[in-house]
Amino acid sequence: MKPHKWGIKLFMVCCAASGYCFKFEVYKGKKRQEW
Repeated sequence: MKPHKWGIKLFMVCCAASGYCFKFEVYKGKKRQEW
C-alpha cells in the first residue's frame, strides 16, 4: 500500500460473520522527531 499524502487512514480488524471489531488504529502519518 502506498503512503497517503493528506488526511488520515483508519485500519480495522473485524470479524466478517459477526461484524465485531477486534482492533482499530488511526494512522496520521509518520511521526515527527522532537529536537
